[in-house]
Amino acid sequence: TDPPTSVDHDAKEIFQRAFWKRPTDTDKILHAERREWSDENGLKKWQWFIVLEPSSELRKYLMEENAFSLKLTPTPPISPYAPEWFALPTNEVAIMQSPQSNLFVVFNKTNNTLYASDSGVGFQAGASEAVKPPPLAAPTSPGHLPSRFPPRMKSQVPNLTTAPE
Repeated sequence: TDPPTSVDHDAKEIFQRAFWKRPTDTDKILHAERREWSDENGLKKWQWFIVLEPSSELRKYLMEENAFSLKLTPTPPISPYAPEWFALPTNEVAIMQSPQSNLFVVFNKTNNTLYASDSGVGFQAGASEAVKPPPLAAPTSPGHLPSRFPPRMKSQVPNLTTAPE
């Protein structure tokens, strides 16, 4: 695969983009990396990895409140391109994955370590601007109604111009 066009190691920024919240003082981020592949049209794909000792608030947010609708799964979808430090533990773990995305979280119960990763594609270009129809031609007669009444059938429509009998 092509090398990423940018690699970010700003742990707090990666944490915030990963979990949609800022880390607390008790979240101890051990490793973090975000990779992006961009071209002249913008972001094509992205991938991040993070290992941390989570605060009790983050554990509750991810595992109990289940902010990302994670489901237990037997094996995580590990990228073959993960950094060396992203070696997942194999025993005493809870593995949870999002059914809607590539997000997964591995919580090591033995040493209170959380491994998480996600990846996806960039923004798709929007639809091109719709072609505007040409303006309508000006009406040849004033108003929107026809210039005379439609024909009437005597048996169905009463004559409104004469007095009732």
